[in-house]
Amino acid sequence: MNQTKHEFKFSIIIPIYNVEEYIEDTINSIINQSLSFKENVQIILVNDGSPDNSEKKCLEFKNLYPNNIYYYKKENGGVSTARNFGMKFAEGAVVNFLDSDDILHENTLNSVWQMFEKEKQINLISLPVYYFEGKQGEHFLNYKYTDDQVIDIYDTPSNIQFHVSSSFIRFEKATMFSFDPEIKYGEDVEYVTKVILEDGKFGVLKSVPYYYRVRNSESSAMQLKSHDLNSFSQNIDNLVTKILNQSLNKFGEVIPYVQYVIMYELQWKFKTKSSLSTLPNKEDLIAFFDKVRKVLDYINPKVILDQRFVDLYIKLFIIQIKFNEPFEQLLKYEKSKQNINLKVLGHKVHDLSKERLYIDLVDINQNQLQIAGYINSPFQNEIKITANLGKKQFEIPIIKRPHKNVSSWGYTLNNAYGINLNLPIENLKKYKKLTFNIEVNGIKKKLKYSFTGKSRLKKSHQSYYAKDSLVLTGTKDDIVITRNTKKNLFKKECRRLAEIYQNVDLSTTIKRFSFNFLGLFYKKPIFLFMDRSHQADDNAEVLFNYANKQSDRVNKYFIISKDSPDYLKMKKRGKVVKYYSFKHQMLLTQATQVISSHFDNYLFNPYQDARTHFKDLLTFDYIFLQHGILKNDLSHWLNKFNKNIKRFIVSTEMERRVLLDDTYGYSENEIVLTGLPRFDRLFNDHVNNQILIMPTWRTTLRGEIMADGRVTYNRDFIESDYFNGYNNLINHPELIELLAKYNYKALFVLHPSLDSQIQDFQDNEYVQVVTSNQIQYHKEFKRSSLLITDYSSVEFDFAYLKKPIIYYQFDQDKFYSEHYSASYYNHQKHGFGSVVTDNEGLLSELENKFKNNFEFEHVYANRLNEFYYYNDHNNSYRVYAEMMKLLDN
Repeated sequence: MNQTKHEFKFSIIIPIYNVEEYIEDTINSIINQSLSFKENVQIILVNDGSPDNSEKKCLEFKNLYPNNIYYYKKENGGVSTARNFGMKFAEGAVVNFLDSDDILHENTLNSVWQMFEKEKQINLISLPVYYFEGKQGEHFLNYKYTDDQVIDIYDTPSNIQFHVSSSFIRFEKATMFSFDPEIKYGEDVEYVTKVILEDGKFGVLKSVPYYYRVRNSESSAMQLKSHDLNSFSQNIDNLVTKILNQSLNKFGEVIPYVQYVIMYELQWKFKTKSSLSTLPNKEDLIAFFDKVRKVLDYINPKVILDQRFVDLYIKLFIIQIKFNEPFEQLLKYEKSKQNINLKVLGHKVHDLSKERLYIDLVDINQNQLQIAGYINSPFQNEIKITANLGKKQFEIPIIKRPHKNVSSWGYTLNNAYGINLNLPIENLKKYKKLTFNIEVNGIKKKLKYSFTGKSRLKKSHQSYYAKDSLVLTGTKDDIVITRNTKKNLFKKECRRLAEIYQNVDLSTTIKRFSFNFLGLFYKKPIFLFMDRSHQADDNAEVLFNYANKQSDRVNKYFIISKDSPDYLKMKKRGKVVKYYSFKHQMLLTQATQVISSHFDNYLFNPYQDARTHFKDLLTFDYIFLQHGILKNDLSHWLNKFNKNIKRFIVSTEMERRVLLDDTYGYSENEIVLTGLPRFDRLFNDHVNNQILIMPTWRTTLRGEIMADGRVTYNRDFIESDYFNGYNNLINHPELIELLAKYNYKALFVLHPSLDSQIQDFQDNEYVQVVTSNQIQYHKEFKRSSLLITDYSSVEFDFAYLKKPIIYYQFDQDKFYSEHYSASYYNHQKHGFGSVVTDNEGLLSELENKFKNNFEFEHVYANRLNEFYYYNDHNNSYRVYAEMMKLLDN
């Protein structure tokens, strides 16, 4: 390629905004290229009004390489304006727009240059995208990188390109176009598509990866991208229509390549859980469908059906919208002697032999095998599922699995069939094979199966699950059950270690071997107790204190981070193990029971990305103490098949009845009515002149959850109604006046998921703002005369003390649509105080409480007496007795 008219071979333009943590890695990945940096590369850094210390880092690099690194600063205008600005200063033969937190492979520039030299007819080369840091794996569109080759978009229109940062473009073509600043999400694909349509060809380099950082800390715009229906409508206006017009203006039609681009962009919008009920009225609903249908008019049905990353049922839903016709008129079932085919508009999309069972729970209890899973099938109401164990065949009852239904825009498109199989394994001499079959209208096929990420097993690995006298392994076609003998276990573990050594690394192999070896020294049962990774002061702490006073045969440990304020306190109570330490990881593989007040994934995964190499060693029974009393619909999260809870601790009969519903999937013996251990320490023995303000969190406002369970700061939080509502409340002149008048103070306690936002709130002489780990909840409950909360389960602790509560619920509709779904519990009907929806009502009710000396009204006292099953401070005794009963079994 001719470089004579260009000062450099490459100009790499990097927009800078809030990347002081990452920009050094990014720039160094360019400097350290195998292609000589000083002779060949220009870096253009465009500071887009970044408020952090990114500028300092940029200037340090500029001073080191003044002839190669150019630095410019402009007012904030977004990534598109920064890229356009940088293009004005590009002097390289090839232009790239590198993201400021991503990394180039060391051979990137050399390989790209060589391909441009070889393939004169192309003007763009793209690299396969691989994620690192907060997410592992590769981009969905990497399927096109089968070789280093030139792609002709007319021959293979499904080989589409979206990502501009992993694209390298000849200067003449790069500067022919600009980024559209009106497009907030998807500016990459709009620009890249313009470039590719000029030539109809582009190059791909399989051999050179592009490393895309998914941040553990503050989210990028892509990670925060909204999928609600309003954003869908805006996306059509700002992005999709513009890409359609590119093709219409250039070719007079929407060519297949552009159709694939549009459908890939749109398909994710159909996967949203946002409901059409969020649209204000019927006219808006009609207008929304018309807008979507106008786009789909340009898309061939085959392009819709070719989409690789959405369910069949969503594809059918899209086609239904396109033709505005019911499913029944679009689908056709064709039955032969050996199969049943499903066709849509003449295209075969499915058949009976492709049906698959997804197994998400595998367990062994007293030599009884439990397997639970689900099927999403288009053959509704006609399915019969059978299993073969050795020579025996039996029909499996179908159960509801509503949380595995396929839905879009609030419509249920396909009801999942569930199975929950319990098989006693008797007279096992050598081995037995378990297989599954599916039958529809007399046609019977072997049912394929897969283990989901929730399961302990994985077919593609030499993984096994050993418990009691049984060992399970998954093969391509069946599940093999063998006896749990030392010889059998030794063989399987050797194969597993060899596989990890060959495919992963030596350190992971040694770690797994060490876990097994050290486990030989633990002869007694092991109980692991844990609240949050960085905080105790919940049910697990109270129960751990009780357990350590019992003389039994159990080793008991409390897991908590060493830098937690509670670490030293817990060390005085018993054996403490540092969260995420080697000992923590080892003990989890040897644990008999794990007992926790929380349910988050990090509690069960101190191995982080390496979990898949250890999860088949995890055989513990999980005891869920709960963080409070269940009152909202959490069945999507707390159902039996999600975490396989062996004992679910509840405090009320209403909770127990709800959990026995099909949506949760628990049996009678798994729900234990004992009361929460932390209630045992609640006594009315010390009251200060203090009121407590403790709202719960919001899903949409929490920052990113890091691997250790900590939550990062969310810079968009201060724009929320939640922040403004509570910050205005705690600084409201009438509140301060009331507190001063009655000589009271208020304590505003952030929920642990929002602790990182404490810097946003302004406290004052009468209201102190604290994080959850700066206090002990039970002590503040005792000290306080009144609680102001919204929907938080702390109401149950406070009511237990027979003290008044005010529920401040200014965002009821939003809370129950975005955060939790309502269930049996209604604050007006079941709560222990009055419900208010604005500051005026809250302040009026608060003044009444002051005047009445914080009397706990009879109506709420009666509700309280009916609500709790136990009120005797013996909850820890009952919970621990249930744990020992489970252990004995």
